[in-house]
Amino acid sequence: MRAYQNKVFRLCYAMLGNRALAEETAQEVFLRIWKGLPGYRGQSSLST
Repeated sequence: MRAYQNKVFRLCYAMLGNRALAEETAQEVFLRIWKGLPGYRGQSSLST
């Protein structure tokens, strides 16, 4: 998470233009990633 948290937040902020909403959205992104890890097959980069 630490490797990508700033990148994800900046992308969310650029898209939403609101810091609080960007923080909430970034948190949701990482939650979805965590929930999806069991199905991750390693065929693509985590950064995508």
